[in-house]
Amino acid sequence: MMHLSETHPDVYRDFMAGHHVIRRSQRFWAGLSCDLTIEQTLMCSLKSSGGLTRGRGMGELQRLVWLLSMPSCAAVNQWMVSFTHGDSNTEHHKDLTEARQRKDDKDTRTIVTYVLQRNPFETEGHQLVCIATGLTSDTSANMDSAKVIGHQILQTMTGQAVSAVSFKKKEEAVTMSTKPTVKTGGERVSIDPQLLFQRLLHVAGGDLSKLQDIFQHELTALPSSLFDDSGFMRESSNHLLAKHLWDASEGCKQEMLRTKDVHCILDGGSLIHQLSWLRGTSYTHLAERYVEYVKNSYPHATVVFDGYFGGPSTKDMAHVQRRTLPGRDVQFTPDMLLSEKKEEFLSNTTNKQRFIHLVGNCFEENGIPVQHAQGDADCVIVQVALQSAVEYTTYVVGEDTDLLILLLFHVKSDMKDVFFSSSKASTTRLWDIRSTQSRLGPNVCKNILFAHAFSGCDTTSRPFSVGKSVPVKRLQKKNKLFENSAKVFLQTNSDHQMIAETGEKLLVDIYKGNDGDTDS
Repeated sequence: MMHLSETHPDVYRDFMAGHHVIRRSQRFWAGLSCDLTIEQTLMCSLKSSGGLTRGRGMGELQRLVWLLSMPSCAAVNQWMVSFTHGDSNTEHHKDLTEARQRKDDKDTRTIVTYVLQRNPFETEGHQLVCIATGLTSDTSANMDSAKVIGHQILQTMTGQAVSAVSFKKKEEAVTMSTKPTVKTGGERVSIDPQLLFQRLLHVAGGDLSKLQDIFQHELTALPSSLFDDSGFMRESSNHLLAKHLWDASEGCKQEMLRTKDVHCILDGGSLIHQLSWLRGTSYTHLAERYVEYVKNSYPHATVVFDGYFGGPSTKDMAHVQRRTLPGRDVQFTPDMLLSEKKEEFLSNTTNKQRFIHLVGNCFEENGIPVQHAQGDADCVIVQVALQSAVEYTTYVVGEDTDLLILLLFHVKSDMKDVFFSSSKASTTRLWDIRSTQSRLGPNVCKNILFAHAFSGCDTTSRPFSVGKSVPVKRLQKKNKLFENSAKVFLQTNSDHQMIAETGEKLLVDIYKGNDGDTDS
């Protein structure tokens, strides 16, 4: 084509005169390239009703008949168009018609409104953000530098044979959807106590004096009695403690009352997980569903939410244990549509805090009181419940056993009735706190915080092979060592040395050692 004026000057003149296109009508902007004209005429009739691909078959005879009949068919079609005045000779482009202009104006306004609600220049940080879903990219995403990366790859190919060129995965551009790869080169290696003990026995060779020397040194960074192989504190089984208390108190099967004298205090962290999320639903509509759920299920409700920007806390270890692979940041707006799974979205604390504020504002607009804790909400939930119980029968609704333990410790006899209810419909249990206190006895309720912490909670590790209900059973049997130890741990003026010695005696007693009080 570059040398067309020299090789074929006649074709070049026709080409420059505009004869490289075919005009099927006299309208302006009606010129079509040859290949597109073939698609709109010959190929269209070939594939439409009556064509070769619609039941006639593709044999030699069928193709011959179809091709020879095409000129006659085209003439008949042209006469039919003229007879019905179907051939339009308008000189307007389709984009200049009034209907098309209205459609273009509507589409333009839709795009402008969409972008204003998701302004890409108001995003936080410097990560790539999808304005449609609000999904924030990983720091490794570099698709904005795709051109530079491509040039670098081409430079590595210069001077090499095609067979010698190889493309490395680490050199390619990383998209937002690329799953990050985790390098474990600097991972902390846990020590298998059983394997270590076997090796020490082998090194000692049966000489007990060597073993005594070996065991004078620290053999592991974390004691296996309190930490698992991954380096986390041994997680407690709080549901077993709840089951033991339920069996000991014979439970309460009373239905939740729905009168003006009943107030409900809801654990917002548990409430967020109650409803299923559907992709394609707006965040505003999702928040409105929570409002409808609370209004229909709980009378006179107050919702207390956790806070996730309060800085380091003693429950950070528990949060890390419960978290799977954290989802990416989603900078969503109320009208944006949900694109992530609920578990992935809520595993990111930033996303969870933003959604909590959205739902909390929606609650307040609909007359549902809301409180936001600075960190973990358990103590705030119980405080709000105790204030409510001064005047009203109060129901605390949540899944955390910590709430039940705190209520058993703090509820006083001069308060109104207080109940603790599970928010799971499949395992609903309604606890009468005062009745449970009566059945457990004042000794257990007074020391239940100590028993809960000693057997493992969100801030302490569970001792190896020690059941969650063991300390409570010791208190029920009025074990003097546990009662006296509880006083030491609960006193604010106890020094570190006293607490350490008391804790050591308790552990010896739990594991049936020789120095502990075993009158249980």
